[in-house]
Amino acid sequence: MPLYFLADMTWVEVAALARQTNVALVPTGATEAHGPHLPLSTDVIIALGACRRAAERLAAENILCAITPPFSYAVTNFARSVPFARTITIPAETQSQLVYSVCESLAAHGFNRIVFSNHHLEPANFDAIKAGARRATDAGIARVAVPDVRAPRWASMLTEEFRAGSRHAGSYETSLVMADRADGDDRDDSEGSAECVTRSVWVCGFYSHTLIPSYAQTLKGGQPHERKTDSPQPTNPRRRNRMNTLNGLTRREFLKIAGLTAAGATIGGSLLSACAPAPAVPLKVGVLLPYTDIYAVLGESITAGMEMYFDEVGGTAGGRKIQLIKEDEGTAVDAAAQKARKLVEQDEVAFVTGIVSSGVLAGVRDYFHNNKKLLICSNAGANSISRAAKTPYIWRTSFTNWQPNWPMGAWAFKNVGKKAIISVPDYGAGADMASAFKNSFEAAGGQVVSLQKTPFPNMGDPAPFITELKNANPDLVYAFYSGGAAVTFVKAWGSFGLAGKIPLLGAGFMTEEDVLPAQGDAALGAKTGLHWSLMLDTAENNKFKDAYKKKTGKDANVFAVTGYDTGRVIVEMLNKVQGDASKVDKLIEAIPSVSFTGPRGPFTLDAKTQNPKQKVYLREVAKYPDGLHNKVLQDFGEVVDPGDNSKG
Repeated sequence: MPLYFLADMTWVEVAALARQTNVALVPTGATEAHGPHLPLSTDVIIALGACRRAAERLAAENILCAITPPFSYAVTNFARSVPFARTITIPAETQSQLVYSVCESLAAHGFNRIVFSNHHLEPANFDAIKAGARRATDAGIARVAVPDVRAPRWASMLTEEFRAGSRHAGSYETSLVMADRADGDDRDDSEGSAECVTRSVWVCGFYSHTLIPSYAQTLKGGQPHERKTDSPQPTNPRRRNRMNTLNGLTRREFLKIAGLTAAGATIGGSLLSACAPAPAVPLKVGVLLPYTDIYAVLGESITAGMEMYFDEVGGTAGGRKIQLIKEDEGTAVDAAAQKARKLVEQDEVAFVTGIVSSGVLAGVRDYFHNNKKLLICSNAGANSISRAAKTPYIWRTSFTNWQPNWPMGAWAFKNVGKKAIISVPDYGAGADMASAFKNSFEAAGGQVVSLQKTPFPNMGDPAPFITELKNANPDLVYAFYSGGAAVTFVKAWGSFGLAGKIPLLGAGFMTEEDVLPAQGDAALGAKTGLHWSLMLDTAENNKFKDAYKKKTGKDANVFAVTGYDTGRVIVEMLNKVQGDASKVDKLIEAIPSVSFTGPRGPFTLDAKTQNPKQKVYLREVAKYPDGLHNKVLQDFGEVVDPGDNSKG
């Protein structure tokens, strides 16, 4: 199992790692003198070694860990009173704030279970680290553990030297540095190397037991006084048993106890307990929806519906607060794709929801697939995403473009006319919807006389297109428009005298609640197919539309319904994984099991197409006391996308 050191990884690799694990190990130590034989970075070397051992142990238990860059500065008050040369110290409040800030930053990147491997054992330093860790935990930023190798249950595993407190630059620290810097094999090296190792071990023990306890008394003029001793030097440096023996333990045994059991077990044990319940760290969800241009009302409605459901559950799911990070989708594919990358790579959201335009959905498909990032699409109906271009990383809570149109073809042939003209905007959704109606209409025996394509995203002057339809005088016109384009088309339809003269049919978005007030009487009598109507008389829909009106002051529309249902899918998905969104495969496993009855009726997700199974209703624009609405004429029953192009 490889070890993951953040400082050696690219930010793309780190982002990918964060999707696999939310556990971080933080090595912490001082830069201080450790006698004449050990480097100033001894504490950091030990801390890193402990992290490696802990990471290896935990990896064997299928817990991946990210090892962060080490803290190289610490609170070394002893160095202030005893001026060790080349020792760097920082104030306790600086250390505490640094710990808190690092926890905050790691959590923002997805690592919200954090263990500090501190091996600068000065009490003031431990207190400062614990204060920062406690502050981060209490704030709900992360669950932070600070294991203390000085604690009796761990110290008892080590030598008497450690238990007595005489450990600075002693055999304990030296053995761990040797474990890190040496190859660890029992080999006969040159006499000089063996003597150096043996002498360093002996000097460490002597330094720890003799020099440190009385160090302050040996100072003269602010400089350490050189002490001499008659203690015998070790003999026979070439003997492997002498070189490898530390206070009665073989070097291998000591390293196993000191390096693995104490360091790895303290961190591993604390980490396992820290990993138990997830902290109340906010879960970031990216929202990519249009808030400007012709689809702005759609984006606002989806957002309002989604937020309404989140409010109903207290803004939490799986024990975590939901934090929405919003970006404006607009209508341009390239610009929207950049926003998607920003949400994933810079904001590091757990997953993304939204997208109104089928063109944008098709444009970002490969990005989400290649990066294995979950997208829960709350509007765009591009058929291909449930068919040839299907990816396990895109699920849809809205519809395919095929669904609301295909039932309309056979119904139109039977009830309206035999010859039709189709009018749609010239982009992906228009092509999909035209194909679905055409397939069904012609299969029933009808004839599509022509297909009219209008400019997208802005139609411009509608007069030439309406004139073309008027002059053709077909049995019916079938159209798909949405948002501002729907207002433009239907108002022109009325102003050219076609309302009530040529039957106007279409996908329900053309006369949905968001555009009806602007269209006025020109929309009267238009018949459309859609998976919801404001006038659908069910307990769930009545409750929803009343609550939405109270919240926003506006009538609900199908986009608000989709947003509301998307919110529910997100919450139930997160509840099933107990708020742990770090593993995309677990999220994907949870989604198909989400099922409920909502404003549109029974809602389930088809595992084959990763798209809702849902009813489609035939609707007609009619006048009600409070304005124009879509009256439900017929329930076409459950409509499921075929998963291929066999039916359009």
